[in-house]
Amino acid sequence: MSSMPVVLLSNRSLLVAGIEQLLRRMDGVQLSVVEATGSCAIARLRTFKPEVIVFDSGYSTHGDGVITRLLGQHPEASVVALGLDPAGIQVYTVHRVAETNLNGLKEAILGGPPALT
Repeated sequence: MSSMPVVLLSNRSLLVAGIEQLLRRMDGVQLSVVEATGSCAIARLRTFKPEVIVFDSGYSTHGDGVITRLLGQHPEASVVALGLDPAGIQVYTVHRVAETNLNGLKEAILGGPPALT
């Protein structure tokens, strides 16, 4: 069984510490913990080729737009934003369309299913 590469952005919060322990106990997870401080923390993730990126959304050291930047640099990964609010966990993904035309744009805007590649 192959392991799924998961990166946990650590800000040393109690929430992240607990999630780290949970992920370490999960079968099929290859966990890497990356310190979330500094401007190059997101750039360091490339070396891990993560399929899932997990971070504490309530205590992000990356400021606004962290989810957009993570998805922009890792479009094949799922981004999991953890929080202590009632919603709890939010999972973000992005799919890229390789080629489209005006009809494809119209379908995407009107809610038709885009062609995924």
